[in-house]
Amino acid sequence: MIDEVLRKFEKQLYLWIKDRRYKIVTFLVLMSAIIILSMAPYINLFIESELVAYFIMILAIIVFGISLSRIIWISLFLFLVSMIFYLLRDLDTSELIVNYIYGIFLVGITLKILESKEGHKEP
Repeated sequence: MIDEVLRKFEKQLYLWIKDRRYKIVTFLVLMSAIIILSMAPYINLFIESELVAYFIMILAIIVFGISLSRIIWISLFLFLVSMIFYLLRDLDTSELIVNYIYGIFLVGITLKILESKEGHKEP
């Protein structure tokens, strides 16, 4: 039973990777460039690790073309995780997750606005 489920999951994962292999390579190269750039002298004074993680999330949304509905579901899941940390009195982690949620929503809305402008051409 478990072997069948794992084999089915492995097959689906393989197909997902096979279909998106160029996007995955592009994402990894750009992610590495962001991380290396954040370690460069004088630039690392302005770019903190939270900002690097935010840029990588934006990059993932753009490269993989994540839909707005998925962005909303991911944000709701992260909000539930944030609530758990809040109830455990880990306010710093909860605040950090909520900041990421805000950024994800901002990117999602911006992408939606850009998509609607592409579909609407002015004469």
